Amino acid sequence: MKKLYVLLFISLIIIGKVKGESDSDQLKVFTTKEELCAAVQFTVPLQQEIDYNDEINKEGYIVYLRETFNEMLLNPEIYKSDGLILFPDTSYLQSKFIVLSTDYAPGGGYSVVLLFKDKPDRFFYAWVYEFHSSIGYYLRSFKEYDTDENNSPSVGKSQRIFINQICNDEMGL
Repeated sequence: MKKLYVLLFISLIIIGKVKGESDSDQLKVFTTKEELCAAVQFTVPLQQEIDYNDEINKEGYIVYLRETFNEMLLNPEIYKSDGLILFPDTSYLQSKFIVLSTDYAPGGGYSVVLLFKDKPDRFFYAWVYEFHSSIGYYLRSFKEYDTDENNSPSVGKSQRIFINQICNDEMGL
């Protein structure tokens, strides 16, 4: 009988250890697309993901963001002097990005939360102001997005939520 209790106790420890490892793996933040896509199972994007991606990438303020990131790569000195614009490692900007969320910005224009597909280890927040007197946009702010401060899912959890979009080469802008 004592052996049965010991065996049961050891089994519970092993099950708990395996469960604990799988929970911590689920929160692990992968620094590259290659690492993430090799370690986490993904599928072809769902039709809703494809539709969202197609629609959001046609929005003028999202197209403007891509053009601005390209401009930041060509003329970094213009943006590095602006205190409201974070200038990340250029390997982020060279990558396609996917839009995680958008909202109307309180100061006008749009708030955009995004991640760069090749380096999905950080989220970024962009405030794109929309001019009402003319057709055009202006990047008012670009900085790292704090998931804790904004009560959002962690980066590791979000990598799994958006895995199909991150690992599919057709998605993003």
